[in-house]
Amino acid sequence: MVAIAMATNDLFTEENFEILKKVTDGISSFDRVERVISLANAQDIRHKFLGVKTELAFKEVEEGEKSVDQMRDRILANELYVSNIVSKDGKSANIIAYLKTDGDPAANGEFIEELKDYLIDFERPGLKFHMAGAPIEQYEFIRLIHRDQMVFIPIITLILVATTFLIYRSFACMFLSMSIVFTTLIWMLGTISLLGQELNLMTSLLAPVIMIVAVLNATYLINLFFEIRPHQPSLRESVVLTIQQLGLPCLLTHFTATLGFMSLALNNIPAIQSFGLYAAMGTIFAYVIEIVLTVVLVPILPYRPQKVDVFDERNFFNRVLIGFLENLEARWRWLILLVTALIIIFSIQGVMKIKVDTNIVKQMKPTLPLAIATKFIDENLTGVYSLGFVIRRKDGEHMVDPEALKRLDQFKDYLESENGIAKVNSITTLVKKINEARAGDDDEYAIPEKESLLKLYFKGMAQSGDPELWKMISEDFKEVRIEARMRALGTTQGAALEDRIRDYMDRQMSDFFEYKLTGNVVLLGKISRALFHEQTRSFGFAFASILIVIILIFRSVRLGLLAAIPNLFPILAVYGLMGYMGVELSTATAMIASIVLGLVVDASIQFIYRFEKEFQHRYHYLQALHHTYRNIGQSMVLSAIILCLGFGASIFASFRITVHFGLLTSLTIFLALLCSLLVLPVFLVMVKPFGPQRLFKRRLKGGDSFQERKSLHSGAT
Repeated sequence: MVAIAMATNDLFTEENFEILKKVTDGISSFDRVERVISLANAQDIRHKFLGVKTELAFKEVEEGEKSVDQMRDRILANELYVSNIVSKDGKSANIIAYLKTDGDPAANGEFIEELKDYLIDFERPGLKFHMAGAPIEQYEFIRLIHRDQMVFIPIITLILVATTFLIYRSFACMFLSMSIVFTTLIWMLGTISLLGQELNLMTSLLAPVIMIVAVLNATYLINLFFEIRPHQPSLRESVVLTIQQLGLPCLLTHFTATLGFMSLALNNIPAIQSFGLYAAMGTIFAYVIEIVLTVVLVPILPYRPQKVDVFDERNFFNRVLIGFLENLEARWRWLILLVTALIIIFSIQGVMKIKVDTNIVKQMKPTLPLAIATKFIDENLTGVYSLGFVIRRKDGEHMVDPEALKRLDQFKDYLESENGIAKVNSITTLVKKINEARAGDDDEYAIPEKESLLKLYFKGMAQSGDPELWKMISEDFKEVRIEARMRALGTTQGAALEDRIRDYMDRQMSDFFEYKLTGNVVLLGKISRALFHEQTRSFGFAFASILIVIILIFRSVRLGLLAAIPNLFPILAVYGLMGYMGVELSTATAMIASIVLGLVVDASIQFIYRFEKEFQHRYHYLQALHHTYRNIGQSMVLSAIILCLGFGASIFASFRITVHFGLLTSLTIFLALLCSLLVLPVFLVMVKPFGPQRLFKRRLKGGDSFQERKSLHSGAT
C-alpha cells in the first residue's frame, strides 16, 4: 500500500476536488496499481426505502445538486473517512493505492519514480503531495543506502589517502596502504555478492568499518619497517624482521577484532547477525592480504637512513606530546586514577538513563523527503505504526451478536482515548453506519439490539464483495481484526501503550474473548526489549573471549586484564554520555561496544607487546615506558586519528542512527587512545606484571663488567 497525502489550504474547494479526482483516476491507470481509494471515489452508506444502499460520497456534487464546500460537514462527520482518507481539519486528502503483488518487486521502484513525476505536475503554491508507505520506505531506504555507499567510500578513501600521504610524505606508502584497503574491500563485497546477499541499513556500515580495519595494521607495518631498515644492510632481512616482529601482534589484533565482530552473530536480530558475520570475514581477509602484500610491496618503500639510537627531538610528537605524557605518568599518576574513577562513577549513572528506542521517523534525517512525508501523514492523517488485534469468542460462536459487538465497540472507544493512537478501524464502525443509514436518523448511530438486523447487515456486507471488509472480519464471521493506527511514538512509549492495552483487555475482555496482538508495534517492542539483553550477551562473549586469548598469548592473567579492562572505560563513558544526552540505544549504537572493543584493544596489545620487549632489554619500568612511547606512541596516535576520521565520515550519512554510530564510535576510539596512553601505563608501572624492577641483569664480584656498564649506559640513553 502506498499512501499519497494531498496537502492543501482547503480541500473542499471546486479546484482542489477536481485535482483530487484527476490524480485518483491517473494513479488508477498505472499498471502496477490494483485499486485506488480516495474521497473522489469513496462509497457512502445511504438510506433507501426499507434498507440501505451504497453510492458515491460526492454523488450530489457529481449531479450538480451541491457544491464541494456544502459536503464538508457531512464528510468530516463520517467516522469511516476521517483520519483514513481525509484529515480532521479538512485540509488534506489521503489517496491510498494498493499495488499488485505479482511480478517483479523491483518494478515498484520504477512505479515510484513515475508516480513522483506524475504528481509534481499538479503541485503549486498551497498544494503539495507527500508519499509514504512500505513500498516507498523500502525503495527509499535502498536508494539512500546505495547513496551512502557512493558517499562513504570516496570520502573515507580521500581521508585515508590524505592522512597516509601527509604522515609519510610518500606515494609508495600511500600505495601500499590503499592496496591493502581496496583488495580487502573487493574480497569482502565480492563474497557478499557471490552469496546473493543484499545490503541493509546495518550491513551498509561494513565498507567504512572494513576499510578502516584494513589500514590500521598497515600503519604499524610501515612504521616498524622504517624503524628496522636503517639498522639492516639487507632489504630482505628488513622485510623478514618486520614480519617476524609484527606478524604475531597483527594476528592477535585481527583475531580480537574478529571475536568482537563474531560476538554480534550471537544476536537474534538478523541485520546485526549479518553485519557481525561479514565484518568478521572482512577482518580475516584483511590479515591475509596485509601479510601477503607487505612481503610483496614493502620493498618499494623509500629507504630513509637515520642514525642508530638517535631520538629526533625536532619531531613535534616526540618533542611535545611524548614529553608531556612522560611527565604526566611520572608526576600525576594518582590524578589520572582519580579522574578515571570519577568518570566511571558518572558513566554508570548515565548508563542507567539510557532508553532503548526505535522510531522510523527519527531514523531518517528530518530534511529527507521521506521523513517529511512520513511525519506529515503521521501528524495529519493516520499513524505510521500499526497495532492489530485478532479477537475470537471463547465459546467459538460467530461475532454476529449484539453483546459481542458492543464489547468490541467499547474496546474501540478505549483505544481511541489513548493519546498515541490516531485512528481505530473496526467492523463495529461499519455496523453502526449501516444502522444509522437504515433508520435515516443520526441518533441511531449504534449497534442494534436485534440479532436479526445484524444478520441482515452482515449478509448485505458479504454480498457487496468489498475487499476492505475481509480485512476486518473472517468469512465465517468468527474472527474480528481491529487495527489501531499509532503515531511515531518510538518503541519505549509504544511498549508502554501496549502494556496498558493488554492490562485493559485482561481486566475487561478476557472473560468473553481470546485475543492476539499483531502489527509492527508488537514486533518493534519485542526487538526493543530484547536489544539490551542481546547486546549485553554479545559484549560479554566478546570481552570474555578476547580476554582469554590475550591471557593465552601473554601467558599471564594480569596482562590479559591490563590489556582488556582499561578499554572498558571509554565504552562505559560513551554509553554514559548517551544516557545524559538522550541518545537512544538503537540497533546501530548497540553494536558500538562489541565493535570498538575488538578494535581498541589492538592498541593495548601493541603497547603491552612493545613494553614487554623494552622491559626485557632494560629491566626498568619507567625506562621501558620511555622507549615504548617513542617507538610505538606515534603509530598509536596516527592509527587512532585514522579511525576517528574514518568513522567521523558518517556525518554525511542519510540516517541518524548511522550518524550516531559513526560519531560515538569515533569518540570511543579517541577515549580509548587516551586510556592506552595514560591509564594503561599507570597500571603497568604500579602492578609490575613483568617482575621486579632492576638496573642490572647480574652482578660480578669485583665490580661491574664492561657488558654491565654498556647495558646501564644503553638503558640510561
